[in-house]
Amino acid sequence: MLNLVRNSLTTFCAWILLAHQPLSASTVFDLELAAGYAWDDNVGLDELERATGESDEVTTLEIQGSALFSYEDRASLRVSAGLVDDSYQEFSQVDRRTESLGVNLEAQLGKATVGVNWFDVSADLDDEEFLTYERLSPYLAGFLSKQWFLREILEITLISYFTSGTKISYSWNCEYFPGASKRYTLDICCWSFRISRHAWISKN
Repeated sequence: MLNLVRNSLTTFCAWILLAHQPLSASTVFDLELAAGYAWDDNVGLDELERATGESDEVTTLEIQGSALFSYEDRASLRVSAGLVDDSYQEFSQVDRRTESLGVNLEAQLGKATVGVNWFDVSADLDDEEFLTYERLSPYLAGFLSKQWFLREILEITLISYFTSGTKISYSWNCEYFPGASKRYTLDICCWSFRISRHAWISKN
């Protein structure tokens, strides 16, 4: 449903925000909780580009949290997790639950920053597995001078959906800061390679 229009009347029932509350000099925790109610006038799935033309009530629960651990500005570890749960009153077949988990480990080696990022998302549709997404990204970045910044990223992505497969991409770019809030980006090398397997998902 590329042109799906939703007229939602959303009321937040709870909103708890603990933002950047340091428990120590090297530890920071964030937590967000939200609950809402909406009216969907065209129930369907965007990924399938299908709509029922029917309306229904939907309640949403969302939880987002993260923790940042750092050591003397030399190394840091960030862990984040999230949960989004959408439940319909009548169309339970499109009830959706999405869970996410991310980890980013970074270290400062001289003038260079070396790190690795891992991100995982899984979504269930009507209590059945619907979508999985996993990405691993090692990276290297640093300032060559006061005006030149170099970034190198290798990204490996595993996707399980209608088209299941593996995508490998690489990028190497340089940014130039001449001053006065200006920035210029030069893509030195970029490529991607994908191996896919067509997998139809059917539901009785």
